[in-house]
Amino acid sequence: MGNSSNNIPADEQAVLLATSQIENWQTIKVNNTFSKKNLFEFIFKKAKQHGLDVNKPFPFLLEGIFDNLMLHLINGQNHQFQGHGGKVTLFKQIKEERNNQAATVVGFYSAANQGVYTHPGESWHLHAVIRDENIGAHVDDISTQKNVILKLPQINN
Repeated sequence: MGNSSNNIPADEQAVLLATSQIENWQTIKVNNTFSKKNLFEFIFKKAKQHGLDVNKPFPFLLEGIFDNLMLHLINGQNHQFQGHGGKVTLFKQIKEERNNQAATVVGFYSAANQGVYTHPGESWHLHAVIRDENIGAHVDDISTQKNVILKLPQINN
């Protein structure tokens, strides 16, 4: 994104790493276009319908063409930073808007752990993977086109 590349040295560690291993996914076709708010309501409703305990964190995937993706990427320490209170931020942040973008969106829902898996005050955390460009970035805003695929962990009873 932004024609930048940041190779992470082997001795650096992730600030946050949330993982989940899913054996089988339940695939749900999304036949409507959704704004971010309505998409979250749809995912929550489908998670409950498919037996997920929405009081616990759960992962999900969205695959398809997205009408709009607002993305940001933290790309290393900003060497122009001279202290808090100035206009220069500690880390370089690249923001980009993508329209009609093919992507896989990897998300976590966790209302009970806001600020742990998600940003403070939020229940959802999403990252877009754009394979053709080898990009992974945080999703700030999202809207879908029709025929996006939602994947939820399959519950085996």
